[in-house]
Amino acid sequence: MASTIEWIMLQEMFGYGSTKAQKIIDAYTSPDKLFAQRDFEYQNNTLLTQNDRKKLQNIDKYRVIAEKIVTDCEENDIKIITIDCEYYPDNLRNIYSPPLVIYYKGDITILKTEIAIGIVGTRNPSEYGIQVASIFSRDFAKYKVVTVSGLAKGIDTVVHRETLIANGRTIAVLGSGLGNIYPASNKELARVIMENGGLIMTEYPPTSPPMSYHFPIRNRIISAISKGVLVVEGTHKSGSLITAGHALTQGRDVFVVPGNIFSPQSEATNWLAREGAVIATSAKEIIEEYPYIHLETENKEDMGNIDERCVSVKIISDVDIIQEKIVIKENKNEEIKKEENKSTTLPPYLNELQKEVFLLIDKSPITSDEIARKLKIPMQKLLSVLTQLELFGLITATAGRTYILA
Repeated sequence: MASTIEWIMLQEMFGYGSTKAQKIIDAYTSPDKLFAQRDFEYQNNTLLTQNDRKKLQNIDKYRVIAEKIVTDCEENDIKIITIDCEYYPDNLRNIYSPPLVIYYKGDITILKTEIAIGIVGTRNPSEYGIQVASIFSRDFAKYKVVTVSGLAKGIDTVVHRETLIANGRTIAVLGSGLGNIYPASNKELARVIMENGGLIMTEYPPTSPPMSYHFPIRNRIISAISKGVLVVEGTHKSGSLITAGHALTQGRDVFVVPGNIFSPQSEATNWLAREGAVIATSAKEIIEEYPYIHLETENKEDMGNIDERCVSVKIISDVDIIQEKIVIKENKNEEIKKEENKSTTLPPYLNELQKEVFLLIDKSPITSDEIARKLKIPMQKLLSVLTQLELFGLITATAGRTYILA
């Protein structure tokens, strides 16, 4: 059985959300079996590129990195769970390119014992979006449904905060390490999530900064651990669409709240509605999609009159988490770090069919009929893939269902 160190080494070698790491596990079943190979055996393995073989020849370097990560976790009370562990959630294990290692604080058992719904949206919500996210989050808490979001500014913050106000539990999936919580203004909110039975988790080691490319990769985890994903608001280029794309790829349900047709923040939700997402106007409508979720609650009184002097609010009031304007206000000095000389390669989380379709569109504008003919796949299946690539922001449709790069 592979050690935690070896699982971390493999993830550090082949990246986060990497399909290569998944292929290696499919071939070798565990990292210790890969690392036990000799150089000439690596040379004869067509799965490994020359760059992969160089990494494996520098295995000691990655062992030092992994040991440092474990030390950082121990010093900061961060727990580690690997894909072969008992409490690693099956719904995450079974997706395309699952994280090999998860770093977390809080109650990890929540991933296997509770029903969760992801709620995502824009970092710059309208008052309508804030109101919708608040009502849905509180109502999910009322029905003992866990909310999942990304701890970002805007809708994510509203979701976590309002769930706590309603004495519910919430999960925050980060695009950075637990020692680098982003935005910094939500560090106290993260603490409260943990102390109230929730969970904060990430596939990135403790000191990892919030790189811009981390977040699209992170979003596949939000959708994977959720029964369905609710998109509250977002522009047509919103990251919430990427989460919806992951949800569709993973076979999860996508729900949307109808929005003002004149509002840029409603572009994503209204587009998703046209593409067939389920329109929802209440949390109860979503819950009713899952017959095994009981609508019984501990307190059947009107949840609209929650006493905001409850324990959860007292814990967080000292940092003004309750005040929406303070939570959502942009900090102009706090920017997501961007990778220098960023590669233009495809996102690592794309499956093989998504890659094939994208590469055809990458060559020149092409119709859906041409793609279906060249790849010899049914049109219905192709249209699903095209929608996913649109959600990921990689392609766009023009007149006559011709597709071009976005």
